[in-house]
Amino acid sequence: MSRFSKLNNTTKLSIFIFILLIILGISYYFLFKDKYSSKPTYQEMSDSIEKLNLNPEYLREENLLIIRSMPTIEFLRTRYLHHKFESADDPVHKTKLELETDFPGEKGRVLSEIFMTYLRFLSEKEKIDSSADLDEFQKLNKMKEIRKEIFGENLEVVLFPEQSSDKIFLFYAYTERYLKKHHEDEPRFKRDHLQKARREIYGDEFETLALKEPFHKRFELELKIEEREMSILSVEERKEKISRIKEDLRKSNLD
Repeated sequence: MSRFSKLNNTTKLSIFIFILLIILGISYYFLFKDKYSSKPTYQEMSDSIEKLNLNPEYLREENLLIIRSMPTIEFLRTRYLHHKFESADDPVHKTKLELETDFPGEKGRVLSEIFMTYLRFLSEKEKIDSSADLDEFQKLNKMKEIRKEIFGENLEVVLFPEQSSDKIFLFYAYTERYLKKHHEDEPRFKRDHLQKARREIYGDEFETLALKEPFHKRFELELKIEEREMSILSVEERKEKISRIKEDLRKSNLD
């Protein structure tokens, strides 16, 4: 075999080994990177609520979403109210001290920060609730918007999971807003519009939530829809009308 042939074979072998090493290296990286990588702790990430918003799973992993059989925010609220009504001393300081004592280390710092952020949200909520420029529907939407700004979109969803009653309450707040502006419209137009609004607000849960609406709320809504027309009826006619409304509602499945 010539020197050239030996050199050629050696080059081929070197290239083969080089390619094999690259393949093995890539395989090792993708197979074992998760095993040896570790998530930074809350303290390593930052002390800011914004960083906790980037890693909301921390709360689930550390069993901080339910504390003493209560959701996190409810637990913090009850502890704050306890100290607030127990004495005239600083309830914020007492609550933070309790959290850091009962949950030493990282967990206590996280709960204290969530608590302080919650107080900031309550302060903004009070401003919204006292606003004379907003109706109830606008206040609910503004409150959720501010809550997301303060906690961050990811953390807000985890700490304030949407309940069925929230959507029902939002829908009836919308009916107040709509009927106030469209008092003169005919009942069928009002009813059709509000049914579309109901479907939009309830979304995929329409069938379930519509059936969960309290009967007295549905009845009151129908009276408001018919309010202008009923105002010209006699007492007896109004009684008959109200009886028919009740009967129709009992039979209705809100289709």
